[in-house]
Amino acid sequence: MRWRLLPNNAFDGSTAADSAEGSATTGEVLLAAPPGGSTWWPAAAELPPSPEAGGAPIEGLGTLADGAARALGPWVDDRFSAEELAELCTRALPDEPRWVELDEHTWILELFHGPTAAFKDTGARVLAALVRAALEDPASSRPSGRATVIAATTGDTGAAVAAAFGTLAELDVVLLYPRGKISAFQERHLNSFGGSVRTFAVDGDFEDCARIARETTTDVRYFGKRWWLPANSVHPLRLLPQAAHFLWAAQRLSEHGVQRPAFVVPSGNSGHLTAGLAARATGLRASAWLAAHNANRALVDWLATGRFDASPAKATWSNAMDIAAPGNRARLASLLRAEPAVLEGASIDDEGTLQALRQLQLEHGYAACPHTAVGWAALRARRLRDPAWRERPAVLLATAHPAKFAGARTAAGLDPAPLPAALGHLAAAPETSGEALVGGAEELHQRLG
Repeated sequence: MRWRLLPNNAFDGSTAADSAEGSATTGEVLLAAPPGGSTWWPAAAELPPSPEAGGAPIEGLGTLADGAARALGPWVDDRFSAEELAELCTRALPDEPRWVELDEHTWILELFHGPTAAFKDTGARVLAALVRAALEDPASSRPSGRATVIAATTGDTGAAVAAAFGTLAELDVVLLYPRGKISAFQERHLNSFGGSVRTFAVDGDFEDCARIARETTTDVRYFGKRWWLPANSVHPLRLLPQAAHFLWAAQRLSEHGVQRPAFVVPSGNSGHLTAGLAARATGLRASAWLAAHNANRALVDWLATGRFDASPAKATWSNAMDIAAPGNRARLASLLRAEPAVLEGASIDDEGTLQALRQLQLEHGYAACPHTAVGWAALRARRLRDPAWRERPAVLLATAHPAKFAGARTAAGLDPAPLPAALGHLAAAPETSGEALVGGAEELHQRLG
């Protein structure tokens, strides 16, 4: 696979052509940040074929690790053999999703049974395994300086990255989160790691955190003393392992005679949705896709009109999706250009989110996080007005454990959910805040020393 730089504004209405340029191997992409304003992605002509275009259909996946190795294989075969990749994914992903049948047409795929109780564990742990393998390989070329992983986060990404990379003695971890715009539990969680993990609270929103991360990783003034590895979905090898979620779900449904389910994906930066569409290249067949957004609806409008126009981010109960300008829209467009799909968007406001939390609890006995509630509300609304969706089998991806969002559940008139065992040690952890960071990349470098 040859990777190219894809400008983030590609296909957003300002340009009609795939303007990907440059070229890099998987080994180079694995340990490198893309230049500012771009993302690594193959040109459309190099994407693996889907089953409909001649690729092999999905079969024989037993575990989530099997799905991750299957999903990644065609993208990284110039660096990792199939056997090596299978071993790395097996070590990285010992936990399995859980499967809840909500009704005869709806299944919830719980992706929060890993170490930080969020779906981001999958990509973070696989990326960490790949990076560790590269660092231990004497033939691998790495930049000079102290290795430092950096992630902008609305809560869950940062905890997953810290858990996955924090035990690697040869690198540091830097987390940036928007002060006062994540749940109290998420903030406590981000500040609980210590050791080589430094957590900074930024006065602003996610876009401000992402800007600082981007400036830090791409400004040549900061090269040499450290080399920086972005762990947001801007890194394709953090994003692509999440394709395993869709393959795993499709395998389970196929065992019950359902061959082409629809997928409902709670969406913020659209990395999970992008991974799902990429999974078509390794055997996934889906009838439709529903990108469920909160009040930050720029991508919803883009899907409907072809024009991208982001307003400032709005704070919502589903804070992990409070992203004004989804960074994966160019990748989405590239995938859709290569092979169209039935992809629709929906926007759910806070009132609808709280109502959905109550409906799931009172009508189905299901405790959900607000992001999963956004997905459920979007699916329910679509089924009410679109006959094609009413009996279409659908998988709703549950992205985080509800215990992380006690405030949203309390606002919905519901009891907080109990902490899962993986997070039980945080029950008595003190309320704390990250180190204040009010500037940009230059201040961050000064603080890190």
